[in-house]
Amino acid sequence: MKKYLGYTILICIMTMLFDITVTACPNCKDSFTNGPEAAIGESYSWSILFMLGMFMSVIGGFSLLVWTNIRKTKLKV
Repeated sequence: MKKYLGYTILICIMTMLFDITVTACPNCKDSFTNGPEAAIGESYSWSILFMLGMFMSVIGGFSLLVWTNIRKTKLKV
């Protein structure tokens, strides 16, 4: 239990120290640095679409893995 507490404290300290260097996704970062004429809405749209696409890819891959494993076990019986 103390081991996990030590890791948790270490992660919290590292998060506080390195929080300054953390940046947003490239689309959001560029839209804020370009000034008021930047298309912030467009950059948010692309980042949201990318996140949804990755989510669906992971769920689809996991579903395919489960489906193939179930199919293999049915063929062996």
